[in-house]
Amino acid sequence: MPTFVHTGDIHLDSSFSAHFSAERAELRRNEVLRCVSEIVRLAAGVDILLIAGDLFDGSRVSRNTVAYLKRKFAEIPNTRIFIAAGNHDPYTADSVYARENLGDNVYVFGTVPECVEIPELNTRVHGVSFCAGNVGRIEMPRIEKKSGVYDIMLLHADMSGGDMYNPIDRTFIEGCGADYLALGHIHKRTEPSRCGKTWYAYCGIPEGRGFDECGDMGCYLGELTDGMVRVEFVRTCIRRMFRLTADISGAADTRQAADIIRRLMTENGTADDIYRVILTGRVAAGIVSIDIIREELKNSASYAEFRDETRRTYNYKALSEEDSLCGEFIRMLNRMTEEGSVDTEISAMAMDMGIEALLGGDA
Repeated sequence: MPTFVHTGDIHLDSSFSAHFSAERAELRRNEVLRCVSEIVRLAAGVDILLIAGDLFDGSRVSRNTVAYLKRKFAEIPNTRIFIAAGNHDPYTADSVYARENLGDNVYVFGTVPECVEIPELNTRVHGVSFCAGNVGRIEMPRIEKKSGVYDIMLLHADMSGGDMYNPIDRTFIEGCGADYLALGHIHKRTEPSRCGKTWYAYCGIPEGRGFDECGDMGCYLGELTDGMVRVEFVRTCIRRMFRLTADISGAADTRQAADIIRRLMTENGTADDIYRVILTGRVAAGIVSIDIIREELKNSASYAEFRDETRRTYNYKALSEEDSLCGEFIRMLNRMTEEGSVDTEISAMAMDMGIEALLGGDA
């Protein structure tokens, strides 16, 4: 009954330039490396570690990252490690996989289907890697079943209905012959499902890389038994990422707005996490100061960014009494509404938009 950890799409050495400054991006890359340490700690208690592609974010991998991986893999010499390269880190003649020996317990599948037998576990691991520029289908493993042998298949493949990166479907899964199909490529974890006699799952990513990858991230811890697969999700992420919308309508001042945001962050995560907060609602001019909000909340997050999408509230009565373009605009709309030539709801919307345009968000 082999036990395993199923992970993938770690994307080591990601640039993180789309979300963070250069300094913060470097810290985030280091946190993803620390996440590998969590995976290795978990894998120390199992027979097999499965890495379903995109271990690296690209072909350029730092010496530090390679050295770190070698050291961590060497810490679990009794765990067999299998890697199927993905579309971000394909197996080529000049890739890390071809240049480096990542460890005596590490096996990287080539670009044609292979099968590795582990006699002491009565287990075979089947897999294949992407090659350079590989878009579309790759040659897939096929299994001839043997009585009393467990078969695991490791693939980087797309089951989302796209046709770009090794698309697969339920028909393939049903006929592949594996007891467990460990999938990578789709970053959202799926619950283990069964198709024919094959159990399969996407493990998702172990550490979020952007604000479209929020919440708990981790990997699967599993065990194969006769006719069944027991799989458990285990969180491995060092930090969670959250994208939150904070309605700060009614805040009387900037610090009250910060209190509203703080409560929202506390309800969703902790001070160790990373946040993008979208500020919405209607507030008086001067209430939103991103610099003050950031300072007020500096101890509430590992990192947080704030985006102001609020709209201003105005004293329309006071403005209507002014001898100004704004005053004349409001008076005109009021007359048209009273005459019935403009619907009340439309008049209110027009007044909001007009004053916003005339005052440029200031009052």
